[in-house]
Amino acid sequence: MKAHLLVAAVAVAAGAFLWTRNCVGPQPTVSEARVVPPSVQGEPSTLEAVVGSSGPGQGEVTVVFTLRDRATGASYREERTVHLGPGERLLVTASVPAPSGDYELHVEALYPPD
Repeated sequence: MKAHLLVAAVAVAAGAFLWTRNCVGPQPTVSEARVVPPSVQGEPSTLEAVVGSSGPGQGEVTVVFTLRDRATGASYREERTVHLGPGERLLVTASVPAPSGDYELHVEALYPPD
C-alpha cells in the first residue's frame, strides 16, 4: 500500500514539473546571434541574440552567451535574464572585453532559469 502511494506521489510531482516546464511558461528559442566588434580597439565586443518564445505562457528566461577563441580555446561567458511573453521576440545584448581574435559564439536560452 505504501509503495502505491509513493509511486502515485512521484507521478504527480513529475507531472506537475513537466506541466510547469512545458505548458505554463515560455518556450525560448534563439533565432539569431552575432558578435559586433568594437568601434574602437580595446573596447569590449557586443554580443547580440534574438530570443523568442513559442510557448503559451510568460516568464523569466536566462540567456547565456559563450564566446570561444578558436585559436586558443579561451572562453568568455555572460548571462542576462529577460522576461518573455507569449509570441514575444527580444534583442538581448552583452558586452565582453575579449581581445581581437577569431571567435565562435554560442547562445542558449534557458527556461526555467537556473
